[in-house]
Amino acid sequence: MALTTEEKKKRKENKLVEQLLTINEEDIRNFRGNPLLKRAGEATELSAKHIKEYKKCMKDPVYFAERYIKIVHVDKGLIPITLYDYQKRILKALKENRFNIILSCRQSGKTTIIVCFLLWFVIFHADKRCAILANKGATARQIVGRIELAYMNLPKWLQQGVSDWNKGSFGLENGSSIMSAATSSDSVRGESYSCVFIDEAAFIPHNQWSEFFKSTYPTISSGKESRLIIVSTFNGQNHFYDMWEDAISERSLFHPTRVDWWDVPGRDEQWHQDQLRNMSEEDFAQEYGNEPLGSGMTLLSSRGFSIMEDTKQNPIQYTINTKIYELPIPKHRYIITCDCADTGVDYSTINVIDITEFPYRQVATYRDNKISHLMFPHAILHLALKYNNASVLVESNDVGKVILHILNYDMEYDFIISTKVGNKIQLGQRTTVKTKAVGCARLKDMIESKQLIIRDRATIEEFKHFIINTSKTSYEAEEGCHDDLVMGLVVFAFFANTTKFRMEYDKNFVDEMSETYENEMVESLTPLPMFNTTSDDNPLAGLPKNFLD
Repeated sequence: MALTTEEKKKRKENKLVEQLLTINEEDIRNFRGNPLLKRAGEATELSAKHIKEYKKCMKDPVYFAERYIKIVHVDKGLIPITLYDYQKRILKALKENRFNIILSCRQSGKTTIIVCFLLWFVIFHADKRCAILANKGATARQIVGRIELAYMNLPKWLQQGVSDWNKGSFGLENGSSIMSAATSSDSVRGESYSCVFIDEAAFIPHNQWSEFFKSTYPTISSGKESRLIIVSTFNGQNHFYDMWEDAISERSLFHPTRVDWWDVPGRDEQWHQDQLRNMSEEDFAQEYGNEPLGSGMTLLSSRGFSIMEDTKQNPIQYTINTKIYELPIPKHRYIITCDCADTGVDYSTINVIDITEFPYRQVATYRDNKISHLMFPHAILHLALKYNNASVLVESNDVGKVILHILNYDMEYDFIISTKVGNKIQLGQRTTVKTKAVGCARLKDMIESKQLIIRDRATIEEFKHFIINTSKTSYEAEEGCHDDLVMGLVVFAFFANTTKFRMEYDKNFVDEMSETYENEMVESLTPLPMFNTTSDDNPLAGLPKNFLD
């Protein structure tokens, strides 16, 4: 059968590559006795064919990867790489865009693509310093090891001479180099890099990411051609999720590329069903379906986060500390929950909740980590008066006692909620291990069943980092994060589950009880029925048969 023009071209190119692989290999001196590495300073005479091929590789990273890069296959050993369509698309995007963010499902070959690009980048571009960063330093070093393996298997005429070769880093005679490190605020601080690659960014702890990104981004943005590549699967709706959302909404300079499980050849519906035999639908959705679920450690499930994404909004009024989402409505009932904190450490927070009817609504918030214990009651009172003399529920632990004392005795505010502790009635609500557990469970149910609408973005952000602690006994803020607004809602959720709340504040419950009481009273006061008589002589004629029996 006759070959097509494209097939003839491909066969010709393959033959040329075979010839080039055998030219002058034995004449080039090696680095530190490694026969696979060309030593820096060793001149290589290139033929016209070499130069032509070199230029093609320099121009096109896809061509370079498919022709010359080899990888280790789990079954076949060292083999030439074969790129899928989506991998070619990623390589082109990495070449054409300075800032790239890649959302990729598990086992999609994303690391292989990074190996191809970074190897192409340092070989064909002089004086380019590259950094590979990961949550763990060992992971970053493994990626460098894969790049070194691919480099060693390049023909020597295509190699730059090696000036430095270590575990986790190497340098080339053209001045380009690659290093690896764990993500921390000091990883690349004070250094200038032409390209920074961050692997599995979603799995970097939030507190580390914040400090790291603050120190890393200036090293990239300072140059006109510097590049930043961020790659990960989702791990809940955290910092990576936010960056991805900004990218696809064109609110940032990052070019987004997405790889789903069905993009990978060989993954069909049967493969999908096979995976579900060993994992839940929710786990599959996050690991392979690129759906931003809860991390598995968060209080809320994916449903909860999705609901809050739909209900969040911008405040209609805004000051430094206060956000108003809904102005007070006459005759509406409001509860204010307060979480008091030590100055400068955590935040003192206020949630204003409209409890007039279902669903309850978060209508205002206050958040300040600098306000003193003496001034915080004034902030509470201001919002309480604004929202129809709202009932105030203060967490009475520690500093809360001071706040309650000022509100009750100094300011003489009459609408402070008291709760029963044992046989005693006290102002505020004390948080214990038990009440917190009940409050967390109730809060989760209220949000995910749409009984409580959350509007505040800062509150939603806290939920993303409100996770089960290592001892798995309680939920708390991830290290380096805050949960002060959330804890105010936990206090509210616990109180909303009490008899006191249902009797005094739940309009639906009160109306139901009133109706039930009214019906019972009507029934108890209803006289015996008046029976119709047909004869004045026989007043019992209208009674049912056998009535007298």
